[in-house]
Amino acid sequence: MVRGALVVLPDAEIDDDLLEMLADETGHRFVHEGTGGFGVELLATFYKDEAGNQLIEAKVIDAPVKAVLVRSGSVEAASKIRQAVGDHLGGWSEQMLRAQIEAGGLETDPGLLVALALSGGGGPLDDETVDLVNAATEHEDDAVAEWAAFAVRVWNDLQDSPIVIKDKVRELAPVLRPAGAVDGDEDWVTARPGVAGREIPRAAVWLRADDDAKRVFYTVTWDEDWMLEVVPLEGDDDGGWEETIATTEDGQTAIHLVRHPALADHVVVHGADAAGVVAALRTVGNVTVVDGPPVPDSERRG
Repeated sequence: MVRGALVVLPDAEIDDDLLEMLADETGHRFVHEGTGGFGVELLATFYKDEAGNQLIEAKVIDAPVKAVLVRSGSVEAASKIRQAVGDHLGGWSEQMLRAQIEAGGLETDPGLLVALALSGGGGPLDDETVDLVNAATEHEDDAVAEWAAFAVRVWNDLQDSPIVIKDKVRELAPVLRPAGAVDGDEDWVTARPGVAGREIPRAAVWLRADDDAKRVFYTVTWDEDWMLEVVPLEGDDDGGWEETIATTEDGQTAIHLVRHPALADHVVVHGADAAGVVAALRTVGNVTVVDGPPVPDSERRG
């Protein structure tokens, strides 16, 4: 499998116009396949053509870095598709990003290291790139070293097979069904406080994560092959709340990763095997059971 990528602006996206252009210019007609992600750090939207070539819009969750990944069985097809994407979206290759960093961008914008890791699309990086990132992990500036470590995690995630939620009608998992009918397209229960009609209709365990809640959430759900049901989309406005939800394959137990910029991250568990999931969370991270959902000061005063 040939893997390539082009780092693009954070607001660039694969849309119908781009897909139509690709069909006209390359002969590859991509259709939306599904959404999901790679490992812990990357959300993704997947497109596939009849020949099995993949076009992937990959976004780093905790950094304003995005890339379009191309995966193909043919070097010629991969090159043609990547070139066409670049012609219409612009972007930066691995070599361009490395040159920018070497020209003095490391200390001024260490986030370029994450873009550099993503620029390989999961394929082999140049030796010069590997040496640069490895050296940056031991940089005397802590911020640079932290960004370099983040870049390594992004590159490692790209080596894994992605989780793809296919585009198909799928019945809502029983554990996510609200107590009664709700209006609108979002019909699942939510752990975000204050959403009338969509409260979790059973006892739920709230846990404050005292370290990396995202790592805790994805470690447990990845290891046990949970179904990723709800992924926050870029541009969603829920008053600062962000929620990711996964369920067990039988749809009877759910885990929610709940984040808010004014609060510590939390994990919420409910359903048939809530006790077992809480125990699993405690084996992989520092989590503390709390009385219930936290409320930001701004909402408490309101």
